[in-house]
Amino acid sequence: MPSVSSSVPQGCVMAMSRDAESNWDVSCCRETQAAITSSAAGPIGGAARTAPVQDGGSRDAPAQDGDDPAAANAPVQDEEGDDPAAAKVPAEEDEVAQALLELSLGSRGVEDGLAARLLEKGVQVNTHSPEQKTSKLVDLLDTDSNVLAFTGLQSISTLQTIVSGVAAVDQTNATLPVYDRVVLVLVRLKTCLPFTCLAALFGVSRKTATRHFYATLQKMAAVLEAAIPWPDKNEISRNVPQCFTDYREVRVVLDCTEVQLEKSHCASCRILTYSHYKGVHTAKVLVGVSPAGLITFISNGFGGRASDKACVEKSAVLHKLDSFEDDVMVDKGFNVDDKCGQLGLGVVQPPFLRKKAQFTAEEAAKTLNIARARVHVERAIQRMKVFKVLRGPVPWEMVGALDEVFLVIAAIVNLSTPILCEKRFGVS
Repeated sequence: MPSVSSSVPQGCVMAMSRDAESNWDVSCCRETQAAITSSAAGPIGGAARTAPVQDGGSRDAPAQDGDDPAAANAPVQDEEGDDPAAAKVPAEEDEVAQALLELSLGSRGVEDGLAARLLEKGVQVNTHSPEQKTSKLVDLLDTDSNVLAFTGLQSISTLQTIVSGVAAVDQTNATLPVYDRVVLVLVRLKTCLPFTCLAALFGVSRKTATRHFYATLQKMAAVLEAAIPWPDKNEISRNVPQCFTDYREVRVVLDCTEVQLEKSHCASCRILTYSHYKGVHTAKVLVGVSPAGLITFISNGFGGRASDKACVEKSAVLHKLDSFEDDVMVDKGFNVDDKCGQLGLGVVQPPFLRKKAQFTAEEAAKTLNIARARVHVERAIQRMKVFKVLRGPVPWEMVGALDEVFLVIAAIVNLSTPILCEKRFGVS
């Protein structure tokens, strides 16, 4: 993120560079990752259960002198005196155990007959080898609801469209298909599952899952950048909702959002990312929304130390507006009057109370009307925060990819259900 790294020492993770293979230099501030190893699975089979033994004795132990006659005549003493109901259960279990043993030894000649006998006893045996089990997370994405739950996309068709776009620009010969790689990125953004879990779900190593995430994320950002358009003035005028009736000259509504970061070991990074407003280390991004509720601008990331005014000026979003024609709507914290005045732009902003005891009736009405209009940018940001990766804290090694993360998520929000329904448009 250029705005964050402008004053960071060389070699720091905040100023890390990416090469053609998307290898990330995190030599400074890298958090040590604990190795996670899976425990070996125990044996499938076990010793056959035996009937319970009364008084702590053994099934095969002979009756002793002085034993209770009732215990001596128990059904476990000999075959002639066995109770048929008690002997039936061990016999069936021995038969099942023998069937499982023969199957495990690969006795193909008796498998068909044993399978029928096992089914009669209600025992299901999985004879497939682990190599034949190919079920992965992508197999679950067979309905729109599952796609929404795992990826944040509204439908399967939207997912397939994104995959087609990424496949058109993908030049790698990776063993993992493009579809799987795109899903891996989306699942990571939506659920924030660690790469160890993603590796297991996609049948790859953790290192491979991490490499595919960063490489595919850049390709997705390049493709989805088209989903964040900057509409012209005529298009804005044709799609003015009722709440903007008094503010028809507003071209964009601006607001900033922050996401918490993991605390870095680098002192320079901690200084740049510490947010006095949040009280934690954050990254900040400027979001612009059209009056119709469409995200039309997403800036590069800034450190939490940057003010809202600095984010507006460094993002150059004001230079996209037409002088003496367009207005910009901002909250009270954006002190951009001077900059907008230099560019010939109008500013729509809630009035300040200053030293007055209360607002006048006109000022109160203006505050209410602006709040009704500005709520749409807050709703757009709220939709972005549905992706758990933006709820933080973001892992420090992902800081260098936050620009692409914000862009991809903003594009997905634009591809979702519109924020404003049709009845919100038109003159009331």
